[in-house]
Amino acid sequence: MRAGQLSEKRAVVDLSLEIEHNPEESKKITLLTEVLSAQGAVLASKRTTLNALKAGLHPLDQQIVLINPILWGIENPYQYTAKIKLIVDGQVVDEQLTKFGLRNFSFDQQQGFMLNGRPLKIRGVCLHSDLGALGMAFNRSAALRQLRIMKEMGVNGIRTSHNPAAPAFLDLCDSLGFVVMSETFDVWKGRKNPYDYHLYWDEWYKRDFVDHIKRDRNHPSLFIWCLGNEAQEQWHSKADGAAIPIALAAIVDSLDGTRPTTIANNELSKANPVLMSSAVDLIGYNYNHKKWASFPQDHPEKKFIVTESTSALESRGTYDLVPYDSSRMWPERWDIPFSGGNKDRNISAYDNVFTPWGSNHQTSLRLMEKYDHIAGMYVWTGFDYLGEPTPYTWPARSSYFGIVDLAGFPKDVYYLYQSVWTEKPVLHVLPHWNWKQGDRVDIV
Repeated sequence: MRAGQLSEKRAVVDLSLEIEHNPEESKKITLLTEVLSAQGAVLASKRTTLNALKAGLHPLDQQIVLINPILWGIENPYQYTAKIKLIVDGQVVDEQLTKFGLRNFSFDQQQGFMLNGRPLKIRGVCLHSDLGALGMAFNRSAALRQLRIMKEMGVNGIRTSHNPAAPAFLDLCDSLGFVVMSETFDVWKGRKNPYDYHLYWDEWYKRDFVDHIKRDRNHPSLFIWCLGNEAQEQWHSKADGAAIPIALAAIVDSLDGTRPTTIANNELSKANPVLMSSAVDLIGYNYNHKKWASFPQDHPEKKFIVTESTSALESRGTYDLVPYDSSRMWPERWDIPFSGGNKDRNISAYDNVFTPWGSNHQTSLRLMEKYDHIAGMYVWTGFDYLGEPTPYTWPARSSYFGIVDLAGFPKDVYYLYQSVWTEKPVLHVLPHWNWKQGDRVDIV
């Protein structure tokens, strides 16, 4: 489903369907499609009659015109419903309801991201699909709570890292108004761990990717297909690094063709065949914030988005007695075991501890807001998640990257983003703890 023509006065909606027909059932089939408003009123309809169909799958195209369409946006995520009925000999034998939204968008080398004719910074976060103590099974109420907390912070974008989200999660993003970067693969042919997806790549990648695109391509909140995250082919196989983006982008173009593709790269050398692939529409950087400003010179005529940023570390409500404007890199390098930190495995919430590949929140936030050519960024991460307790190891078990903790309570840096990303008057004072007489405490 796509808008072939779209203006303030008129929208032409193109529908592509497949009908599976058994000739023993009937020789006359009618397909009736009605477009309903958000309130349920029938706005337009189209009836197509088919005769003498052979057995098998039959593609069918319909075109419906909507007058004075209401556009989907992050502040007014308006959705229509296509009600499709399959009628055999006067009897309705199948019926499907598909929600959709109408919007114009584009990415530009100088202006970044445009939605419905206006520049819009994508102020996003990455979200793992676990829900803290509730685990991995999808829970609509818990996911809705997470998204509402993000919306209240001023977030308008979600990256589904690093796997396809539950369809109901995208339904929520549709209804709340988020710019979603939908990610399919964390691993291609090159392994990250002994038993990860590389074992199944050759046999399954095409079917899995096709199924993902077909399942989710009608969601109005989905704006970008992310083909992979920090793939090992950036370093270890130039042949696969060149071929795989071409193959994946071709699948997207054949099944969708309305949304750009990107790949999350953490290796920025021009010898990286994944980064330099001409098959991909947006160049995606993970981290490397010191190279954001020079992107137009490094990649002339290319479009840019920060697929993953920051990786700052905090525990909610914990404050080390060190100057607020100091900084600590934990660990010193990603490949050196970490032996420092605090005995209780907490990390100060002053926003002055970060990883060697990232930055504190203020640094990446300032840069992203400063440069128009940056379409936006997705901060690692919106919520803490189970696993990856960088810089610590077991018995630490939860990440420290989140702007909100595992139970859904905001850390102090939440209010920094809220002060920049919303129009609300914000006053937040930290730290909020009791101290011993004689302690020297920086008040922020």
